[in-house]
This record gives sequence, structure tokens and C-alpha cells, in this order.
Amino acid sequence: MRIRFAKHLLLMLVAWVGPHMTSASTSDSAAFRLCSSNVAQVSLVEESSGAVVHVQLAEDASFEFGQFTRDIAGMMLVVLAGNEVLFRAVVQVPIDSGLLRSPVLSTAEAARVKQEIKVDRPLNECGRNSIE
Repeated sequence: MRIRFAKHLLLMLVAWVGPHMTSASTSDSAAFRLCSSNVAQVSLVEESSGAVVHVQLAEDASFEFGQFTRDIAGMMLVVLAGNEVLFRAVVQVPIDSGLLRSPVLSTAEAARVKQEIKVDRPLNECGRNSIE
């Protein structure tokens, strides 16, 4: 009886975890590129082990990002500023607040990311993109 219950529980866990594990492959990745035209505010917050970059998207970009994260639920998302990675994560739920936060980075890395966000880029280099 215990073995049968354990098998059933294991099958339920595989069914629940399986899609999340396979969806993070690089072929199922999407990117959102930050630049001065789609960011309302960017700041660095010092922490004991480095710095965190906080980003408030502009109103239009916030709406676009929310829709984008709805469209790619279950996929890997990479948020970039130029060639600098702000963060990468599998999208579990839509992110429509427009607030983004990097993991703790070195102070130098965080400063580079902040500078890259402030760069004026053509509009076709900002917002949602596929990773190729």
C-alpha cells in the first residue's frame, strides 16, 4: 500500500515539476531590453555584499512588459541592458508592476548595468526580443 501511494505521489510531483524544469532551456528563452526610452527611473541600492539595481519601467514599457510576461509564462526571460544581464528567470506569473530588481551584483557590475540602461538606443533595440 505504501509503495503504491509513493508511486502515485512521485507521478504527481513529476507532472507538476516537469514543465517548469524543461521550459528553462535556451531554445525557450525570450529577452526584454532596457534602455533610456523605456525606463522611468533606475537606482542602485547598496547592500552588505554588493549592490542591487532597481528599475521602474515607463508606463508604456510597464504595460508591454506585463503583456510580454503573460505571453511567455513558463519560459526563461533574460532582462538586458545593452549586453549586461540585469536578471534571468523562468516566468511563473505575469509581472505587470513595472518594477524590476537585479540580484545582488558587485558594485562595479551594478554601476555598468545602470550606465547601460541610460544609453540612448534606437527603439528597435528596446523592449521585447527573442534570443537567437
